[in-house]
Amino acid sequence: MLKMPEIPRAFIEHSKIKYVLSHTIESFCHEEQQAIYIHSILDLPVSDIANFTDLSQNHVVSVLDLYSERLASKLCIFQKAAPYNPNHVLPVSELLFMQDEVG
Repeated sequence: MLKMPEIPRAFIEHSKIKYVLSHTIESFCHEEQQAIYIHSILDLPVSDIANFTDLSQNHVVSVLDLYSERLASKLCIFQKAAPYNPNHVLPVSELLFMQDEVG
């Protein structure tokens, strides 16, 4: 299964960085967002995610890869510009749970 990047706690505690990271998901359609949430929070197999979202398995894998790449790219930029402790990281699910707080 695809591994999502981990988010430094300092970035989730920084309101502007958290806003940018949490809104990375908004460029995806509703079904694709569902796939990202299901994978990140429930860690279900791609086949189950595909059945639930009515997307093909290849589409689900592509969406998860693209989301992971976009998130990793933004994290790379912030890691160069903002202080953080690489030992204090959180899973993407923590960021997704906070969607309502930053929306």
